[in-house]
Amino acid sequence: MDSIQNNSSFRSDIAYTPSINDIELLKRITEQHEEILQKLMPEIDMHFAAVWKNTPQDELEKIARSYQSFQKFTRLLKDHIYFEETFLLPKLKNKQKISTELVGFINKHDSFEAMIQNILIEIEYNLLPLRELLSFRILLLKMNRLVVLLDDHHTLEDLIFSELTADI
Repeated sequence: MDSIQNNSSFRSDIAYTPSINDIELLKRITEQHEEILQKLMPEIDMHFAAVWKNTPQDELEKIARSYQSFQKFTRLLKDHIYFEETFLLPKLKNKQKISTELVGFINKHDSFEAMIQNILIEIEYNLLPLRELLSFRILLLKMNRLVVLLDDHHTLEDLIFSELTADI
């Protein structure tokens, strides 16, 4: 146990260890993008379909509205991550200063976390009658995982963005 605690390269999946250098931080950010877009979002989509199949006819409109909100969020998040991968991360990798225009983009991360929280609240409220369905509970677990991952992602990006935007 002492060897793990004393090993400066040890970190949990979510926790940030100050010894992580910028390259490792950028790699972790990119890995999170992949996890979000290639794993978690498709899983959530799949669980929406499972809930849909198990939803009584009179509740289908509510799940449809919740799913539309999730799809809107998904499109915005994909655009956001594309922008990061195409424009922002290359600047960070090259240690270039970030322009004032990009600071506004960087500050949008909070709105994504708030948006997914609002979607979760909407789903829980609209689909309360379905709370006994396993597919519904799994959907909520996956969406809560997304909230946690986005929060961690935001923290990692803040660590690196704050250094580059300090002079702006």
